[in-house]
Amino acid sequence: MTLVMGGNEPDERISSIGGLTGGIALGLLLIISHLTIFSNINTVSDLDMPMLGIANSISPLLGILYSLVLFAMIFNTAVSMFYSFGTSFSDPQTTKFKVIVISSLLMGFIASFFGFTKLVSSLYPIFGYMGIVLIIVLIITPFRMSRLTN
Repeated sequence: MTLVMGGNEPDERISSIGGLTGGIALGLLLIISHLTIFSNINTVSDLDMPMLGIANSISPLLGILYSLVLFAMIFNTAVSMFYSFGTSFSDPQTTKFKVIVISSLLMGFIASFFGFTKLVSSLYPIFGYMGIVLIIVLIITPFRMSRLTN
């Protein structure tokens, strides 16, 4: 959702600062999360959701709260990603938008029955390779653009 909101911001400087701040904050949270998991690797190595296991080992009530937060995060991410997916193809006030969002939601709902671990283990490498291709394109493009303008 932040991609859609940032794309609608007319001031490029504000959206750049927001992206940088959000990226740094997310990076720090990821580092803390990984350090927490690695410091508890003996107890969480066989769990599908290691952070949930860590929260549950601290307190069962914290485990329940964390699972509710995880569910809300997954739901929030899904809704915002399907919305931004729909806005990529049509205007949000149109019938075409509703058809795209509802059909993609149904496909996502069907995909959710394959299991979280199976879904992540099959999609994660694909997105990793796509990220590598994107990084290569981002590195090469400025050089190609400078050759075209000269």
